[in-house]
Amino acid sequence: MKAPRIFLIHATALAIDPIATAFARHWPQAQVINLLEDSLSRDRVEEGELTASMKARFLTLSHYAV
Repeated sequence: MKAPRIFLIHATALAIDPIATAFARHWPQAQVINLLEDSLSRDRVEEGELTASMKARFLTLSHYAV
């Protein structure tokens, strides 16, 4: 059986290594693909809330992963 491909969307590079470690330990057969969009965290702080344009960016990244 082909290993599942799991796309992860990250808003900070610091999240990648701990999640990769968890996948290696708990689901080693999964092929993990990381998508980093590190301006999301900065923009969230600047905007003060999760805006419609930020949600649209998440949807764009999700469509890319699919």
